[in-house]
Amino acid sequence: MKLVETRAMIAEDGSIILKPGVLETMDMKIGDTISLAYLAAKPVESFNTYSKVLVTRDGIENITEPFEPADEQEFVIPHLMLEVAGIPLDGGLDIQCIPGMIVIRSDDPLESVPPSLMSLFDQLNVDHEVVRTALREGGF
Repeated sequence: MKLVETRAMIAEDGSIILKPGVLETMDMKIGDTISLAYLAAKPVESFNTYSKVLVTRDGIENITEPFEPADEQEFVIPHLMLEVAGIPLDGGLDIQCIPGMIVIRSDDPLESVPPSLMSLFDQLNVDHEVVRTALREGGF
């Protein structure tokens, strides 16, 4: 059994409108009775702020096969590339999508400042957080 995610619409009468072909993928047909499990904001409330539902033929307590995760795209950056870029393997990343490119850099802009320049900031008593903010926001 594989967990598949799709989108549906809620009609004015509260019915769920599925895209063509979804029922066949679910091995169901019009008129089948289903169980609907959803994530509620609080256990005692009956509304769903997360907009996630799990539709089963017999209810979630009767699921006997484990779910495989839905197909996910993964983007992996080789360790060597991070090392060559001077980004620590355990550091955070800042990823920006700009038309025509994806920019990946350390989430700490101070790591890209040459040591001699950081030394100058230190001699001038410029706080590292001020430098970090200036680098992130684009100027002093």
